[in-house]
Amino acid sequence: MSPGNDAAPGRATRGRRTTKSIAADLLNHSVQAEVLSADDRRERELLEELLNRGYRIAVRCTQCGSWLVADRSVREHVGPVCRDRLGGDAA
Repeated sequence: MSPGNDAAPGRATRGRRTTKSIAADLLNHSVQAEVLSADDRRERELLEELLNRGYRIAVRCTQCGSWLVADRSVREHVGPVCRDRLGGDAA
C-alpha cells in the first residue's frame, strides 16, 4: 500500500470513487459467501485501519509488475497499457 493522494482522505476527486469505497468493495466481495477466519478478520481490520489513516490500495500488474492504484486496475490486477496489449477488456 502507498500513502494517500493529495485529496482529503475519503473524498472523491474528479468524479472518481474514493479509496474507501474501492476497499469496501474488495473487503465485502468474499465476505458474503463465506465465514472469515481469524487471519482474514485481522487482515480486514488492518486494511480498514490503514485506509482510515489515509493509505490507499496498490497492487502489482500481473503482466509487467508496475504498481497500480486506479480502481479498475486494482480490481483486475492489470494496468491500462497491458490491458490494451491483451486485447482491450480482457483481464
